Amino acid sequence: MIILQSPNDSRQHKYLKLDNELSVVLVSDPNVDQASACLSVGVGSLSNPDEYLGLAHFLEHMLFMGTEKYPVESEFINYVLSNGGSYNGSTSNSLTTYYFSVNQANFQQAIDRFSSFFVCPLFTESGTTREINAVNSEHNNNLQNDDRRSYFMHLLQYEGHPFGRFATGNLDTLKVEDGLREKMLEFYNKYYSSNIMYLAMVGRDPIETLESWARQYFSAIRNLSISRPAFPTLSLNNQPIKITMVPVKNTNKLSLYWPLSDSTYSHYNNYKTNNIGIISHIIGHESKGSLYSVLHRKGFVFSLSSSVSNYNESIEIVSIKMELTESGMNNIDEIVSLVYQYLDLITSDLPSYIHEEIKIKQKISWDNLSKVDPKSYSTAISNTLSKVPNNPEDVLKYGFYCEEYKPDHITGIMKQLKPESMVMMVSSKSFEGKTESVEKYYGINYTKELIGADKIAQWRSLPKNDDLHLIEPNRFMPKDFTIKSEQRVDDGSVDVPQMIYNANGVRFAYQVGVRESNLFNSTTSFSVTDKINELTNRLTLRCLGDIPKSKKVCLESGVEYKRRMLSPDPEQVVDFFQQHFVDTTTRKLFTTQLYPHSIPIPNEQSTESLKIIEKDDDYIEFKNRSLFYPNNLC
Repeated sequence: MIILQSPNDSRQHKYLKLDNELSVVLVSDPNVDQASACLSVGVGSLSNPDEYLGLAHFLEHMLFMGTEKYPVESEFINYVLSNGGSYNGSTSNSLTTYYFSVNQANFQQAIDRFSSFFVCPLFTESGTTREINAVNSEHNNNLQNDDRRSYFMHLLQYEGHPFGRFATGNLDTLKVEDGLREKMLEFYNKYYSSNIMYLAMVGRDPIETLESWARQYFSAIRNLSISRPAFPTLSLNNQPIKITMVPVKNTNKLSLYWPLSDSTYSHYNNYKTNNIGIISHIIGHESKGSLYSVLHRKGFVFSLSSSVSNYNESIEIVSIKMELTESGMNNIDEIVSLVYQYLDLITSDLPSYIHEEIKIKQKISWDNLSKVDPKSYSTAISNTLSKVPNNPEDVLKYGFYCEEYKPDHITGIMKQLKPESMVMMVSSKSFEGKTESVEKYYGINYTKELIGADKIAQWRSLPKNDDLHLIEPNRFMPKDFTIKSEQRVDDGSVDVPQMIYNANGVRFAYQVGVRESNLFNSTTSFSVTDKINELTNRLTLRCLGDIPKSKKVCLESGVEYKRRMLSPDPEQVVDFFQQHFVDTTTRKLFTTQLYPHSIPIPNEQSTESLKIIEKDDDYIEFKNRSLFYPNNLC
């Protein structure tokens, strides 16, 4: 079996299955200085017993605390850290992952220590109390994390499902006196089996050497011949829910979630066709006529994103998340109405160019795939291998497929994105003192209410917005991927960048040849104090980001777009394929329509600066005329 590799990847890869049915991917890269290994186990927090919430996470901590072969608790940790490496673990809903990196010369010895976690762990009683405290400390660190808080409040809406429970663990759910250590051993002995483990090793050594180490050190892991734990799909039973909650930070957010009660059409089960990815792509698009563009022009949102969260073969959730303006907070019903108006446009009869453009984008990404550090790479491979146990040849290409458009899948998915299947969450400081309940584990102040048929009817009855329409063809989508110039430095054939525009404080340079050399550099020309100049430049840089972003001319055309602050001037770098991108973009950059509400939300660090200068005449002039939003870039 040959692993599919990007044309841009010269590393040697090999898949094998050990005699104990442990799945292994080996990567030999002669150019790395550090090596890494990652092992994922196909069990996670969904399998926690109700009386020991957080048990899977606690077990993850305990595996680092010594083995029969290396009984000193900190042996592995000290060895890795003293040899230039790092280590960690993570527990998700259906997967527990262990990984480390270390200097190449110490890889074999580190593997020896690492593998013994899964062969002969000690689970010392002395380490039990300490690691309970470590788990509790980890939970305490998350108490002020709004992303964690929102995620957990969403989970709680699936009552009666293992997904809807507290997963991290704390001192209240993990108690030594309740037989915790014995329950942990039972969990380990039940689920930690080699046939549901997935190992990745990345190093400079030849493939043959890596294979010999994999067989030598990991073959002793016992095989219980078990199946991975299975769980039912999520469902709200046609009873939509609205949660209003108070965040830690002063932000206004609206999040909409739709659990897929029919996993027939999930990404997990259809990763090669990825029709659910097409739907998410359309929902989260930012071109003219998109949901984002209409909401943004109304002054309702600062940002909008759409995603598909896949937890295992049966649990998958589609979501839309928005950061709201004050006006948006006052018009949430209209926003939700517009969401469903836009979803109604997504039918099985989608224009063919949408699928074709996504295929091109995936091809560009795959053909130009960049290397990542060994630890990130081994972790990604191990996690992905758990998703394709029967198709390991796809372990690298898993996220780059978009093969066949299936209209019936689009229909099947869209039937599940309906108001009756929605969890709606609104988070704002404006709810302080107005909520009805306090959540047990995070101390979240919230109110839960059921969404009735009258509210759904109200959303459906609001006037249709004719500005909403599906994505139009992207004329920047490249068709010719040939390199125009090899840029041979030895014979002086390097193309010199051409200055296209240099006036009013803006410089625009263009270089033919390779993708990495097409530059757009912009600077501002405000004669104000250094403090104001730096702040205005940073805000300008963020707003300039909307130019290609709002039309998806970058990511959807294989264009790389970067913004960075090179004090005191901001810079943008755009790498692209086609000449007409330069012609059109140059023209549109200087003919944009201005919108005051396009000023981005200042982060906490810049808030005080904004307050200090908000009455400054130069700042007011800057705010009114220089922070702009593109009107019709494409």
